[in-house]
Amino acid sequence: MEQYRLCLMWWWTFLISTAVMDRSRVDLEKLHVRQEFEAVWSLRARVCLIASVHLVGMHTLQNPFRLKQLCKFCDIEESNCNGSGSCRSNCSITSICLHDDEICVAIWRKINESNTIETLCHDTSKPLYGIMVENNNNSKCEMKKRVSNSGPFHICSCSEEECNDVLVFTPSFGQDPTSNQVVLVILVSLLPLLVLAVLVISSFYWYRIYRRRKLDEWETKKPSKRKGPKGPLDCSDVCAIMMDDDQSDSSSTHANNLNHNTEPLPIELDLQVGKGRFAEVYKAKLRQSPSEQFERVAVKIFPYEEYASWKNEKDIFSDIDLKHENILHFLTAEERKLEKQYWLITAFHPRGNLQEYLTRHLISWQDLRVLGGSLARGVAHLHSDHTPCGRPKVAIVHRDLKSSNILVKNDLTCCLCDFGLSLRLDNSLSVDDLANSGQVGTARYMAPEVLESRINLENIESFKQTDVYSMALVLWEITSRCSAIGGVALQQELWGFSKLLALFWECKECVKSQVPLKNFPSLVRWGPITVLHFLSQAIRWPSSFLWAWKVKDYEPPFGSKVREHPCVESMKDNVLRDRGRPEIPSTWTKHQGVATVCATINECWDHDPEARLTAQCVAERFNDMDDDLDKVSTCSSSEEKIPEDCTVSDDK
Repeated sequence: MEQYRLCLMWWWTFLISTAVMDRSRVDLEKLHVRQEFEAVWSLRARVCLIASVHLVGMHTLQNPFRLKQLCKFCDIEESNCNGSGSCRSNCSITSICLHDDEICVAIWRKINESNTIETLCHDTSKPLYGIMVENNNNSKCEMKKRVSNSGPFHICSCSEEECNDVLVFTPSFGQDPTSNQVVLVILVSLLPLLVLAVLVISSFYWYRIYRRRKLDEWETKKPSKRKGPKGPLDCSDVCAIMMDDDQSDSSSTHANNLNHNTEPLPIELDLQVGKGRFAEVYKAKLRQSPSEQFERVAVKIFPYEEYASWKNEKDIFSDIDLKHENILHFLTAEERKLEKQYWLITAFHPRGNLQEYLTRHLISWQDLRVLGGSLARGVAHLHSDHTPCGRPKVAIVHRDLKSSNILVKNDLTCCLCDFGLSLRLDNSLSVDDLANSGQVGTARYMAPEVLESRINLENIESFKQTDVYSMALVLWEITSRCSAIGGVALQQELWGFSKLLALFWECKECVKSQVPLKNFPSLVRWGPITVLHFLSQAIRWPSSFLWAWKVKDYEPPFGSKVREHPCVESMKDNVLRDRGRPEIPSTWTKHQGVATVCATINECWDHDPEARLTAQCVAERFNDMDDDLDKVSTCSSSEEKIPEDCTVSDDK
């Protein structure tokens, strides 16, 4: 264009020179011949000087007579330009802009399946389709996306001659605005979270492998669990099992009631391992003369003023029909007159009581079955009015059943202890005798009818139903420390994480291939709302993985809803007024076996005593749980089917 301007200036100079020469021709004729030569050359010199000054001035002042902008100028026309790469407007009209500050503009629109292009001159000080056009003095017409009242379009502006003939698109302009750009933003946002999640999962996986190896080593070293014979037991089998009362815990072969009234046993007290309302419990050594060998035993020491409690527990233990593998093995009772104390000597179990064990340990699904099943069998034997051999026996209710009154044996089975408040349901007891038994037990574990002192004294089964309620709370404590409930939550988190990885991979392919979003059906099916949901889930996944693995620390029933040692009135508010029970989260029921235990718990702590299961029914449910519910299970308790309707019965 600069060459055109120089050419025009030269022609302008030539015309001026010719006009001056023609106008001076008359004057030259009148000159004297002698002066003709000098006048002509003088005139030519002036003309050349004027032309030179004019040319230099025009070039120095950058052409004060500048031509207007030349732009392509066509109305809206259809085009085969698809909005990618670069394409021409195919406009055949070139127009001179009216004003000096106008620039060339091109507008590309996509309406349905057709594309249109509009080219024009435009004043940058005025809006175009409701927006202000930016003039960056570009030499190329580079498209930019804009949105107006009439819808989205792409526009470019430039300041060179006919520069709006060639339209330049960036790769993302021709695609759906919700496709690759949005996907790229999501991809970049999720990348650090994915890296963190992978690190957390790797650490967790390594820890679980290490922990499983340690557990396997421990399993090979610990004593094997006793397996009951499959099928129905005859009397000799049952009695043989009863006589083999976990000799791994105590090697004593003494009978239930040693007759040594003349002198006390050679017992050396060691450490205090427990303390209750009526007595203290010590670990002790029972010397075996004349050798230096000894047996570990537990000694429960009552002060003189607690004689009634000692005598009641001694009488309960002295019943030979009470002997059972899930009842604490009793050795003897002594009256220590010198120390003014009453002693009960029993087997010693180093694992301590169930509450202490659950506080220190996380249990597996197999451990849950063993602990829960042995607890139910112990309570069922206590409540039964006959021995496994069929011999009649007096039913007993514990009346203070709680996790601290249940011991854990070396084979992880439970045995009941602390019978100081127990009651023998002898048929000779009258209603008045039962009424005088009073409101006893621990308030946290009291059944609703005990809290409001409304036990049906006409039916001795009512006392058994209070034990079943307390047993349900203990079963809840055991279940709350089972690793199976954390493992199911972890599986759910891993499922969500796998979905996120699939989304991540599809986003990567979408960005890499730069093809429309509609070619990726998963992204279209999920939609932006689901993508945002996964993004929000990813933010909490690092902590969720840890929480899914972590089982809550031990807490007693009703947890923080009541004080550490709640009173009866406080428990009335929770159990009677609010009908409250310990929470069973939905994640517990994801495991099929735990779901069965939870259903049993719900039936055992029913507000209506008559609707509760019997302890025998609970024991049968644990015996009949299918080992296929968990791959870790290795032994079967019974082949007997679970009764479909197992409700409380008045007849035992």
